[in-house]
Amino acid sequence: MSVKKYNDIFEYFVDSYFNWSMDYTDLSDLADQYLNGEIDLWVTPMRTRVRELYYLNSPQHIKDLVFLYGRRALTLEEAQDMIELLYRKFCL
Repeated sequence: MSVKKYNDIFEYFVDSYFNWSMDYTDLSDLADQYLNGEIDLWVTPMRTRVRELYYLNSPQHIKDLVFLYGRRALTLEEAQDMIELLYRKFCL
């Protein structure tokens, strides 16, 4: 895995795990795959980034990032649910 080509670890997650071929309902399993499959060198920054995005409290920002990085259109509710799920998985 080469994260070096990505400017943001969240971009890597969206592009490599939550990409257009995956269903939104797979998000919980994808987070588990990331946590179990990536080395700590990439899990720790993802935890930090998820925490930052969660405390930003901006579903619009999440929606924009997911579209920018993965060309996925989420509703604001889906974007809010996504960051809450990721926060539970990565930070609690």
